[in-house]
Amino acid sequence: MQAHEATKQWRVPLIDVGDGSGDCILELPDEVVTSLGWREGDVLEVEQLTKGEFVLRKKATTES
Repeated sequence: MQAHEATKQWRVPLIDVGDGSGDCILELPDEVVTSLGWREGDVLEVEQLTKGEFVLRKKATTES
């Protein structure tokens, strides 16, 4: 994992599931989850920037 402190970016490798499907697992290190204030049950959004680069952010919630 690489952290870019000034811009709060992390590079985390994808783990190939190894079944030939092309599917991967994104394992978020505790350091990342804690520093972003994410918790179990949070809904995350994914945006693809370029091939192989994505932005992952917590979805804004609207409470009534």
